[in-house]
Amino acid sequence: MMGLLVALLQIAALAPRVMPSHTHHPAAAAAIANDNRVPGGRLAKGVFTLNLEAREATWFPEGAGGPPILVHAFAEVGGAAHVPGPMIRVPAGTEMHITIHNTLAAPMRLWGLQDRSEASIDSVVIAQGATRTFEFRADIPGTFLYWARTGNRPPTPIPGVMKDAVLNGAFIVD
Repeated sequence: MMGLLVALLQIAALAPRVMPSHTHHPAAAAAIANDNRVPGGRLAKGVFTLNLEAREATWFPEGAGGPPILVHAFAEVGGAAHVPGPMIRVPAGTEMHITIHNTLAAPMRLWGLQDRSEASIDSVVIAQGATRTFEFRADIPGTFLYWARTGNRPPTPIPGVMKDAVLNGAFIVD
C-alpha cells in the first residue's frame, strides 16, 4: 500500500501543472488581496452600512508573476474586488444594514449575514441581477464568516477549480 502511495506522489510531482479552466478573462478587473487590516463599510451612530456586490474578477494568487484565475469575489460598490471580501468589523450591539447586489451570471446562495444568537446559520438565494438587504443587530461577540456559492460542489473539488471558492469575507463582532 505504501509503495502505491509513493508511486502516485511521484507521478503527481512529474505531471505538468494543470491550469484551472477559468483562467484570465480580459474583461474582469483585477481582484486585490485583502490583508483584513481595514474594515469595509461605514459605522456611524451605532449603525453599520455596507454596500457589496458579487462580481467576476481576475485574481493573481501567486502575485503578479503567477498565473491569473477568474474568480467570483465581493467588492464594495464602486471599488475593487477583494480576496477575501471586505472585512466587517463592528462592536457588539451594532445595527447592521448590508446590501448585496449579485452581478454574477448565476444565482448565489449566501450565508452568515444574520444575528448569531439564532440556533443555526440560514442561507438566502440572491438571483442573478438581484439585490438583497440584510438588517439585524450584531449582538454576539466573535469571529465569523460570510460566504456565498454559485453552484453545486463536486464530491472532491480540486483546489482552484471552483470560481466561487474565494467568495467570502470575515465578520468580526467585538
